[in-house]
Amino acid sequence: MDSKKRTPPKLTMGITTIAVVFAVLCLTIFAILSVSTADSEYRLAKKYSESVTAYYIADSACADIAESFRELWESGGDFMALSDLASSLGAHCVQAEGGNAPAVISYSRDIDSTRALYVQLHIGESFDIKQWKTTPTSEWTPDDSLPVWTGDGVPD
Repeated sequence: MDSKKRTPPKLTMGITTIAVVFAVLCLTIFAILSVSTADSEYRLAKKYSESVTAYYIADSACADIAESFRELWESGGDFMALSDLASSLGAHCVQAEGGNAPAVISYSRDIDSTRALYVQLHIGESFDIKQWKTTPTSEWTPDDSLPVWTGDGVPD
Protein backbone atom coordinates (compact mmCIF):
# COMPACT_ATOMS: atom_id res chain seq x y z
CA MET A 1 0.00 0.00 0.00
CA ASP A 2 0.98 3.37 -0.81
CA SER A 3 1.30 5.43 2.21
CA LYS A 4 0.72 9.04 1.64
CA LYS A 5 1.40 11.45 4.32
CA ARG A 6 -1.60 13.35 5.28
CA THR A 7 -0.90 16.83 6.38
CA PRO A 8 -3.39 18.65 8.51
CA PRO A 9 -5.14 21.52 6.71
CA LYS A 10 -3.42 24.78 7.26
CA LEU A 11 -5.29 27.47 9.08
CA THR A 12 -4.83 30.45 6.86
CA MET A 13 -6.41 33.21 8.86
CA GLY A 14 -4.69 36.34 7.77
CA ILE A 15 -4.99 39.96 8.71
CA THR A 16 -7.71 40.49 6.10
CA THR A 17 -10.00 37.93 7.73
CA ILE A 18 -9.45 39.45 11.15
CA ALA A 19 -10.22 42.93 9.79
CA VAL A 20 -13.45 41.70 8.19
CA VAL A 21 -14.57 39.99 11.41
CA PHE A 22 -13.77 43.15 13.38
CA ALA A 23 -15.69 45.33 10.88
CA VAL A 24 -18.75 43.06 11.03
CA LEU A 25 -18.62 43.10 14.81
CA CYS A 26 -18.40 46.92 14.88
CA LEU A 27 -21.27 47.30 12.41
CA THR A 28 -23.43 44.94 14.47
CA ILE A 29 -22.76 46.92 17.65
CA PHE A 30 -23.50 50.22 15.91
CA ALA A 31 -26.74 48.78 14.50
CA ILE A 32 -27.86 47.69 17.98
CA LEU A 33 -26.98 51.11 19.41
CA SER A 34 -28.88 52.85 16.57
CA VAL A 35 -32.01 50.81 17.20
CA SER A 36 -31.77 51.50 20.93
CA THR A 37 -31.33 55.24 20.35
CA ALA A 38 -34.21 55.35 17.88
CA ASP A 39 -36.47 53.60 20.40
CA SER A 40 -35.61 56.02 23.21
CA GLU A 41 -36.05 59.03 20.87
CA TYR A 42 -39.46 57.67 19.85
CA ARG A 43 -40.54 57.32 23.49
CA LEU A 44 -39.31 60.86 24.25
CA ALA A 45 -41.16 62.28 21.22
CA LYS A 46 -44.33 60.48 22.31
CA LYS A 47 -44.09 61.95 25.84
CA TYR A 48 -43.50 65.41 24.40
CA SER A 49 -46.46 65.03 22.06
CA GLU A 50 -48.72 64.03 24.95
CA SER A 51 -47.47 66.99 27.02
CA VAL A 52 -48.08 69.49 24.22
CA THR A 53 -51.51 68.02 23.49
CA ALA A 54 -52.48 68.29 27.17
CA TYR A 55 -51.28 71.91 27.28
CA TYR A 56 -53.34 72.91 24.25
CA ILE A 57 -56.44 71.16 25.58
CA ALA A 58 -56.13 73.26 28.77
CA ASP A 59 -55.30 76.35 26.70
CA SER A 60 -58.42 75.85 24.58
CA ALA A 61 -60.60 75.43 27.69
CA CYS A 62 -59.16 78.64 29.20
CA ALA A 63 -59.66 80.51 25.94
CA ASP A 64 -63.31 79.40 25.80
CA ILE A 65 -63.85 80.67 29.36
CA ALA A 66 -62.15 83.99 28.56
CA GLU A 67 -64.33 84.31 25.47
CA SER A 68 -67.45 83.78 27.61
CA PHE A 69 -66.38 86.63 29.91
CA ARG A 70 -65.54 88.86 26.93
CA GLU A 71 -68.97 88.28 25.38
CA LEU A 72 -70.69 89.12 28.68
CA TRP A 73 -68.52 92.24 29.07
CA GLU A 74 -69.35 93.38 25.49
CA SER A 75 -73.06 92.92 26.16
CA GLY A 76 -72.76 95.25 29.16
CA GLY A 77 -72.88 92.71 31.97
CA ASP A 78 -72.41 94.11 35.47
CA PHE A 79 -70.36 92.68 38.33
CA MET A 80 -73.16 90.40 39.53
CA ALA A 81 -73.53 88.86 36.06
CA LEU A 82 -69.75 88.40 35.86
CA SER A 83 -69.73 86.84 39.33
CA ASP A 84 -72.56 84.46 38.44
CA LEU A 85 -70.80 83.40 35.25
CA ALA A 86 -67.53 82.94 37.15
CA SER A 87 -69.11 80.66 39.74
CA SER A 88 -70.83 78.60 37.05
CA LEU A 89 -67.48 78.13 35.23
CA GLY A 90 -65.43 77.37 38.33
CA ALA A 91 -63.63 80.71 38.29
CA HIS A 92 -62.95 83.13 41.12
CA CYS A 93 -64.29 86.67 40.75
CA VAL A 94 -63.52 89.60 43.06
CA GLN A 95 -64.51 93.22 42.82
CA ALA A 96 -61.46 95.45 42.62
CA GLU A 97 -61.13 98.49 44.86
CA GLY A 98 -60.73 101.59 42.70
CA GLY A 99 -58.77 101.59 39.47
CA ASN A 100 -60.29 100.89 36.12
CA ALA A 101 -60.96 97.18 36.69
CA PRO A 102 -64.08 96.62 38.75
CA ALA A 103 -63.73 92.85 38.35
CA VAL A 104 -60.70 90.61 38.60
CA ILE A 105 -61.40 87.07 37.45
CA SER A 106 -58.94 84.24 37.93
CA TYR A 107 -59.17 80.58 37.08
CA SER A 108 -56.97 77.65 36.23
CA ARG A 109 -57.27 74.40 34.34
CA ASP A 110 -55.09 71.35 34.99
CA ILE A 111 -52.69 70.43 32.21
CA ASP A 112 -51.46 67.24 33.88
CA SER A 113 -50.74 66.04 37.40
CA THR A 114 -47.87 68.52 37.87
CA ARG A 115 -48.92 71.64 35.95
CA ALA A 116 -51.91 73.93 35.56
CA LEU A 117 -52.69 76.85 33.27
CA TYR A 118 -53.51 79.96 35.33
CA VAL A 119 -55.43 82.89 33.82
CA GLN A 120 -56.23 86.30 35.31
CA LEU A 121 -58.60 88.74 33.61
CA HIS A 122 -59.24 92.38 34.49
CA ILE A 123 -62.62 93.55 33.31
CA GLY A 124 -63.60 97.20 33.58
CA GLU A 125 -63.44 99.93 30.94
CA SER A 126 -61.47 97.42 28.89
CA PHE A 127 -61.12 93.67 28.78
CA ASP A 128 -57.52 92.77 29.65
CA ILE A 129 -55.77 89.45 30.03
CA LYS A 130 -53.21 90.13 32.77
CA GLN A 131 -51.79 86.64 33.24
CA TRP A 132 -51.79 83.49 31.15
CA LYS A 133 -49.13 81.19 32.51
CA THR A 134 -48.23 77.64 33.39
CA THR A 135 -47.85 77.05 37.12
CA PRO A 136 -46.80 74.01 39.14
CA THR A 137 -49.58 72.29 41.07
CA SER A 138 -47.38 71.01 43.88
CA GLU A 139 -44.67 72.42 46.08
CA TRP A 140 -41.12 71.74 44.89
CA THR A 141 -38.98 69.86 47.37
CA PRO A 142 -35.28 69.41 46.71
CA ASP A 143 -33.83 65.92 46.59
CA ASP A 144 -31.36 65.74 49.44
CA SER A 145 -30.88 61.99 49.43
CA LEU A 146 -27.43 62.20 47.85
CA PRO A 147 -24.77 62.42 50.57
CA VAL A 148 -22.67 65.40 49.50
CA TRP A 149 -19.44 66.11 51.34
CA THR A 150 -19.69 69.52 53.03
CA GLY A 151 -16.04 69.91 53.91
CA ASP A 152 -16.43 69.06 57.58
CA GLY A 153 -13.45 67.39 59.15
CA VAL A 154 -10.81 68.99 56.95
CA PRO A 155 -7.83 70.07 59.04
CA ASP A 156 -6.74 73.68 58.61
